[in-house]
Amino acid sequence: MKNWKTILIIASLPLSVNLTACGKKDKAVEIKPSPMSSTPAPSAQTTSIAGASTAKMMMKKIGLLPTSTAVIDKALKSLEWGNIAFNAPEEMNIEETKTIELVLSETKSIQELQSSLKSSMRRESPNDKIADNIESAKIKISGDMEATLVGTEFKIESSDPKEQAISGVTPTKWNWKVTPKKDGVQDLHLQLSTYVPLSDRKIQYVISTFDKHIKVKVSTGHRISTFISTNWQWLWASILVPLSPFAWNWYQKKKEKKSIENLPSGDLSG
Repeated sequence: MKNWKTILIIASLPLSVNLTACGKKDKAVEIKPSPMSSTPAPSAQTTSIAGASTAKMMMKKIGLLPTSTAVIDKALKSLEWGNIAFNAPEEMNIEETKTIELVLSETKSIQELQSSLKSSMRRESPNDKIADNIESAKIKISGDMEATLVGTEFKIESSDPKEQAISGVTPTKWNWKVTPKKDGVQDLHLQLSTYVPLSDRKIQYVISTFDKHIKVKVSTGHRISTFISTNWQWLWASILVPLSPFAWNWYQKKKEKKSIENLPSGDLSG
């Protein structure tokens, strides 16, 4: 019991110890509190953003804010109808370049677009079957549209921008120079897209896709030129070199005959 009392008396002593007994000035031993954590408190702006984001997620869950799907569906319902027409050749020769043109309009009828496209095609390819190469459709359109033409076995070039603004008066046109690189049945894919605005960005939405199978043939002239370009060493060694002496003799005889014919008649009689 005596030991416990001693411990309690020591524990109840004040934290300041008087040092006058040692001949020094009065000085209190100060016990400093431990430093606080170095992690800064979140700012009011950070707290506000985090709170707003959490609140937005909660409101979406309970249906007070529209989801991305609802926004997209609403935007697509607001799109107007328009017409398109484009030429799609059924056959092409390998390494033959043709122009594929797409025309889009909000106000022009399909017949008007087809007529305009046929006139353009006749100027470029008078011998093609124009009527069989025109395809058309009625699609949803927006104020700006994107058109792309792709085909793995074709070389495709275009000077027109992919995305263009759509006029309510003048038809919008896209042109591509298309050259097949391989024979056989090859595929071209035409895709039309629009952009749907969300709260923080715009996303691309594909409106329509058209697939066209084109039969690519190899012409006789292309076969001959390809054969010569890939076998010219063999042709030179097996045909031209053996024939060269005969060709030289024929040339010499022809030259001598021509020289005799050009001599005066007196020289021949003498």
